[in-house]
Amino acid sequence: MMDLAKAYSFIESLYYAPKKLLRVDKVNRELVLSGSVIGIRALRDYNPEMAENLRQGLAAYGMGSLNTEYFDVLFGRTVALPFRGNVETTLEEFSDAEGGWRVWTELRRGNLMFDWQEYADLALLGALDYFNTRRQAEAEAVFDTALAMWAGWGFMDRYSRTRGYFHTYPLGLALYVSRAIGKPIPASVKKQIDQVLRLCQTDDGGIITLYDFGGMPFGTAAEEPTCAAVLGYIHEHKSAKPVSIWGGWL
Repeated sequence: MMDLAKAYSFIESLYYAPKKLLRVDKVNRELVLSGSVIGIRALRDYNPEMAENLRQGLAAYGMGSLNTEYFDVLFGRTVALPFRGNVETTLEEFSDAEGGWRVWTELRRGNLMFDWQEYADLALLGALDYFNTRRQAEAEAVFDTALAMWAGWGFMDRYSRTRGYFHTYPLGLALYVSRAIGKPIPASVKKQIDQVLRLCQTDDGGIITLYDFGGMPFGTAAEEPTCAAVLGYIHEHKSAKPVSIWGGWL
């Protein structure tokens, strides 16, 4: 299994105190709100103080209305299906001693994605959404749809077929959703997921975002796949709180 202590340390190292958000990685000067959303979920029990700071950082950008809906399901909430496509939106640009920074998010404000089940991450999040609404049979059916895309070392979904490589982010999601809905991943697939995440973990604990069809990672380690991997191994799914401070998911 991947080194979870190092993974947590990596996530904490991405914390950018002036904005109370996680930077996307250690290379790019970017703060992506969706990364801090999943960061809250990953850090909530391990480092609640930092999780609270991230909540405050998101609130500063009006996260109640700038909601990245598809991650709501990780907090036990429900979303509207089918998903909508992403609309990348820059919220702020500023400079510090390091140079220029960009704060941005992906809003689900695009066209309806009637093919959402052809993307492994969306199929997994959709399965969790069905589970959150107590539609167990549909949750398991969509989860099976996601697992049917497994191609030995990764999910050969529409994203991977188009780009020519795999993304590590759905691996942690698969582990998390499997435990949440009570639908085990076949032992052989689970073993392969474990192997890929170990291979893609850097010395400082982060999970490299991309890897080729032969299982070779490339690119940088980033907050989103690292947080997803942490969720996949140790976090239990919980029902949503009945009241939110801004009508959203926190």
